[in-house]
Amino acid sequence: MEFFDRAKRLTEDLYQTRPPERLGYMKDLIEYARHGDDAQLKDILCNRILLKPHPVHDRYLFYRRSRSYLTIAQAASNYCKRFWHASVRCVVYGLAQEPSDGTG
Repeated sequence: MEFFDRAKRLTEDLYQTRPPERLGYMKDLIEYARHGDDAQLKDILCNRILLKPHPVHDRYLFYRRSRSYLTIAQAASNYCKRFWHASVRCVVYGLAQEPSDGTG
């Protein structure tokens, strides 16, 4: 339960951040996961259930229990695909090459 509670808190932090600052939040979170010693954060961002939650049974994983919001793992995955052109797993575990434009 602690694992999914932390994931929900991270998702809440993301959506309580002002929209123009959310990319910066994700950048910082990804960088911390890549270079920090926080194995649980890496596991949260790459978790299969958080990446593909069941739309009915796993509603508790979504911010405000609404599927219109992404989970933190889905948001991280989208960020990594957009800026790193790699999966979130490859990025947080250091398998992806740093983006050349400096946004990652």
